[in-house]
Amino acid sequence: MEIVKILVLQVEGKIFVRLDQGKDLKNSELIVGCNLPGKWILHWGVSRADDIG
Repeated sequence: MEIVKILVLQVEGKIFVRLDQGKDLKNSELIVGCNLPGKWILHWGVSRADDIG
């Protein structure tokens, strides 16, 4: 069994989100950034509009 250690920090900063049009009308590019120094991993979830539960 592997033991995984997780460090959780609460920090304050600003986040920006930009949605750019892709090379065609079917695709877009979502860009997310922040002003926090260092390297960070952003965890989030995406659900379909018709997803129930």
